Amino acid sequence: MQDYVGAGIVIDAPVATRPDDQLGFAVASARVGDPYRTYVNQIGGNAQRRETNWELTYRAQLSERLAIQPDIQFVQYPAASSSLDNAWVVGLRFEIAY
Repeated sequence: MQDYVGAGIVIDAPVATRPDDQLGFAVASARVGDPYRTYVNQIGGNAQRRETNWELTYRAQLSERLAIQPDIQFVQYPAASSSLDNAWVVGLRFEIAY
């Protein structure tokens, strides 16, 4: 059996002096199926039941035409395997309107 659950929240104007900014937090968790777990264990891995991702992001509207959005994520059991280290993922988005 496989399943997925996710939830998130966005807070508009988390700083009173920046009314167009947004702060977001989300969590997503996926449970992998038994065939995948069996395969990972057969090739020498140590399969877990779930991969869980925690995400924090902040969208800053810098001008009418430019926004940036740094993002940080923490992944527990990447690929649902404890043979891999937990991972940090860092990103940065740019939005340009014209």
